[in-house]
Amino acid sequence: LMNKDKWNSLPPDVKDVLEKNSGKSMSLDCGRAFAGVSPALKKKCVEAGVEVVDIPESDRQKMRDLVKPLRKEWVEEMNKKGLKGQKVLDKALQYLEESKKIE
Repeated sequence: LMNKDKWNSLPPDVKDVLEKNSGKSMSLDCGRAFAGVSPALKKKCVEAGVEVVDIPESDRQKMRDLVKPLRKEWVEEMNKKGLKGQKVLDKALQYLEESKKIE
């Protein structure tokens, strides 16, 4: 993510480098890296006294359902700014689905 004005101020060769090294590929790489660190991080947190609470899938679904209306509001807000809100949301949701396959 980058401020639109900052992006527009970059020279084409820099934009090209950023575009070739970001997006889906980078997102999946970050997901894999986080998945690899996650067990050790969780262990460290538990050792430090953090209580880990596993939320049942039925409750997770309830939470997802509760925030779905926010998606529409966000898309509308982005569209008002001249951005492609629905396209961005759809791509983000696609990445989230793909990241589940990493775990």
